[in-house]
Formats: sequence, structure tokens, C-alpha cells
Amino acid sequence: MNKNRKWLSYNNLAWTEPIICPPEECHEEVESLSKTIINNSKIRPKTLLHLGSGAGIYDYTFKRHFNVTGVDISDGMLKIAKKLNPEVKYVRGDMREIRLKPRFDAVVIPDSIGYMTTIKDLRKAINTAYNHLKNGGILLIVSQMRDDFKENNFVYKGSKKDIKITILISFLLPL
Repeated sequence: MNKNRKWLSYNNLAWTEPIICPPEECHEEVESLSKTIINNSKIRPKTLLHLGSGAGIYDYTFKRHFNVTGVDISDGMLKIAKKLNPEVKYVRGDMREIRLKPRFDAVVIPDSIGYMTTIKDLRKAINTAYNHLKNGGILLIVSQMRDDFKENNFVYKGSKKDIKITILISFLLPL
């Protein structure tokens, strides 16, 4: 499969992200992640690299605590993220391969680690995160647990004005 085609639906559905998960509704969760980073880091975290930043929904809150750089593979998601968070630096790239010059006080991969469907890809993403950390920096990875799925499916729902969205995602993964 063509590498660009693989992410076509993710890119084309980017406009749904702020409807399904408005930044205000994620605020409490992201505040908790920010506190976890701040309270557990060996150094005072000022800079944060967000791998798999999507439409910048989490960055809306992260930017209150950190100087954020977001990385995502989708131009559509990055366009929305830049509009929502003009003060955040966004870079198009794959979390398995991107190499940026600066090192960061903190690197976070919330939820998007679930897109790594092979051990090889998972190792690459974690290696990328590790290679971007300063000495004493902190890495936070948040994944969905198997218990969060029902028969390897999960649903995102949201609405705004007269738009109602339901997205069903189904994974066929070995148990």
C-alpha cells in the first residue's frame, strides 16, 4: 500500500477532530498529564515534544505549561492544529522516523501510540521519543488498555450545531 494512501482517511477526517473532542472537554485530562510530567521529571520541564499531535486538541492545554512542538503525519490535522494553537510549532513527520535537532525536557505520546500496530513500529516510535529527550527529561506514553475495547472496536461521538458524528474504529489484532 502506498505510504501516503495509508493515512488518507485520517487526513480527510481531520475536520471532525474538534467536534469529536473539543479542547475544552479534554482540559481536565490534559491538565492531569501535565501535572504528571511536571511532578515526575528530574529537571524542570519547559519544552515538550508531542508526537502524534493530531489536530492540536491536547496542545490547547499543554501550551499553558510548556513550549510545545507538535509532530503529526497528516497535513489536514496540522492545518487545524496551527489554527487552534498559532503559538505552537508544528512539524509534519512520522513519529517512527522524524529527527529534530533540539532535545526536549519532555516527550509525550498520548493515545497516538495505538497507531503502532507492530512491535517494530512501536520500538521505532519509542526510540524516536528517547532520542529527542534531554538528559533527565521525561517520557510519557498513554495507551488504551485492552479493557477499553469491546471486541477490538471503539467509538468516537460528537456534535456541534446540526452536525452529528459517529466514528467506529475496528481493529483486527491478534490476541
